[in-house]
Amino acid sequence: MRHMIIAGVILSGIGAGFIFFAFADGHRAAQGTGNGDVATHQTWASTEPELSGSDGGSTSPPSVSGRGASFQLAESKPQVQDDDKMPSEEDADPVAPKIADAKRRLRGALDNAQRGQKLTEDLSLAVKALAEAGGSELAAAVLGKEYQNSVLRRLFGRARVVILALKDLGTLDAKKTLGDIAMRSAGGPLLGGGVVRAYAAMGASAAELIQLMDSDDPVVRDEALCRIGGLPLSKDEVDRLGKELDSKSWLVRQGVAAAFGLDTQVGAEDKIDLVMASCKTLNDLENADKVIPESRLGFTDKEMALQCYLRSLTLMKGAENTLRRYLASNDSTERSLAALALAGRGDEAARDEVIRIIGESDDGYLRMLAVPKLAKIGKESDKAMLQNLAESDPYKRPSFREGKEVEWFPVRDAAKYVLRTME
Repeated sequence: MRHMIIAGVILSGIGAGFIFFAFADGHRAAQGTGNGDVATHQTWASTEPELSGSDGGSTSPPSVSGRGASFQLAESKPQVQDDDKMPSEEDADPVAPKIADAKRRLRGALDNAQRGQKLTEDLSLAVKALAEAGGSELAAAVLGKEYQNSVLRRLFGRARVVILALKDLGTLDAKKTLGDIAMRSAGGPLLGGGVVRAYAAMGASAAELIQLMDSDDPVVRDEALCRIGGLPLSKDEVDRLGKELDSKSWLVRQGVAAAFGLDTQVGAEDKIDLVMASCKTLNDLENADKVIPESRLGFTDKEMALQCYLRSLTLMKGAENTLRRYLASNDSTERSLAALALAGRGDEAARDEVIRIIGESDDGYLRMLAVPKLAKIGKESDKAMLQNLAESDPYKRPSFREGKEVEWFPVRDAAKYVLRTME
C-alpha cells in the first residue's frame, strides 16, 4: 500500500507545465566578443517566486485545544495491512521508485555542479539515468522545471548548469525544451544568450532561429540572429530577414548582412537587392552620423553598417553577375558598393570604378574602404599613386586607443598596407 501511495505522489508531479517570466527593456550590444555575446542593460521584471513544493504555510500539524489542555494532532500514517491483504509486486509500479531516485540524484548533481557552473560527469550520468528510467521526454521536462525554479529563486549559476544538462541530453525533447525557454524569454540578459547558443548547437535550423526573433527578449533576438549565419536560407527566410534591414540598430543590420553573406545557398539576387535597397535608409539609423562610443576606432552607425554590407556582398555565393549589374547603376552608393565588393572578390571589372573612388570621391571614409582593394586588383602602375597617398593624404579622423583620442590618417595607413603587399 505504501508503495502505491509513493507512486501516486510522484506520478502526480509528472507533466507539470512550465511557468516562465520575462525580462523587459531594450539594450545596446558591444562589438568585438568572439562568442557572439552582447552586453545589455535591462530592467528586472518578475513576480514573487512560487517555489514548487511549498504553499507558504506552516508545516507543523494543526493544534487542538480541549478543556484545560492543548495538544497537537499526530501526523497520520498509512496503516500496514495484513500480509494476506498486501498488494503483490506485480500490482505496484516498479518504474516510479526508479524515477524518484533518479530525480533526487539529478537535483543533488545540479546543486554540486552549480558551484563551478559547468557540466560535471556526475551530472551527465544523472541526466542519463533519469532518461533511462522515465524516458527522454520526462528528463527534458524535469530539467525544464529545474530551470524554472532556479530562475525564480535567482540561482542563475544553477540555471546555467541546467542549460548545459539539456544540451548534454541531446534529444529532440531537450532541444524543444530549450526552444520553449528561449521563446518565453525565461532568463533575460544573464541567461538568454546561453539558452540560444545551446539551442543552436543542437542543430536548430534557420527557420527555428528566425522564430526566436519574435521573442520579447532583445538578448534572445540578437543572439538568434547571430546564430543564423552559415545556415541555408529559403526564399521565405531571406524575405523575413530582409525586413530587419530597416532596423534603426546597425547591429541588427549586421546580423542580417552576415546571414546573407554566409548563406550556403547559391542564389544571390534577392539578397543583393535587399542590401542595396537598405543603403537608402542608412540615415535612419539611431546614430547615423554620431561616433559609436563603444567603437574603438570611432565609427558612426552608418559607417559600421556600410562595412557590414560590403563584407556580406564580398563573401556572398554566386553574387558576381548581380554585382556587375549594379556596377552600371546610376546610384552612386550602389555603384561604389558593387565595385568595392567585386574588387574584394578579385574581379578586375571593378578596377576603373575603384580608381575613380580613390582619386575623385569627396567621401574620405569611402576612399578608406577603396584603397585596400588594390591589394587584390592593383597593378605596378598604381605604386606612384599609392606612395603619394601614404605620404600626404589629407583625410583624418579621431581614433580611440587605450582610452585616449588620437589623430588617425586611415587612407595613409591603407596605402602603406597595399604597398607592403606589392613588395
